[in-house]
Amino acid sequence: NNGAVYVAVSYQSAPKPRLDLYSSGDGGSQREAVFGMGEASPPMAFTADANNKLYLAAASLLTSADGGLSWTKLNLPDSLIGHFSFLFFLNENIGWVTASTYILRTTDGGATWKKTDIGSPADLQFLNSSIGYVATTNGLYKSVDGGASFQKIAGAGSDQYNGVFFFDENNGWVTGGDF
Repeated sequence: NNGAVYVAVSYQSAPKPRLDLYSSGDGGSQREAVFGMGEASPPMAFTADANNKLYLAAASLLTSADGGLSWTKLNLPDSLIGHFSFLFFLNENIGWVTASTYILRTTDGGATWKKTDIGSPADLQFLNSSIGYVATTNGLYKSVDGGASFQKIAGAGSDQYNGVFFFDENNGWVTGGDF
């Protein structure tokens, strides 16, 4: 977006794992470290919405509206706190986060969250506030209600998917094993 590039780097080496964020305003030609999270345990996920608001998921959910210079923790009920593996935000209000066996969705910028159980989500993408796809270790699923529910859809080859990207409601790519 407007030449802005962000890269989250997770260092898993001794003595302790850590996470750093680098940014570039010129498409990646020059970079600067803007955020050193310090000790952080995987899995972690990082994304930006259409307005360059940043989101980071690990043991908690964080958001930044200033390019990573400062971060705010999003509210989550204690029962939903865990290690999140992937997140996707359309804008500052509408977003989804995956955990080991469920997906959380918000429509109010993280003030409240709703949980949808789904087996082993690995990746997800929403085209708009209604239509979305999730790759899981037991198939590819589609939602037409913003992630309140998902229906398994037929796919070629393997049922074990780990990546998804759709161009529109009917055309997209999935990655996985044993195709």
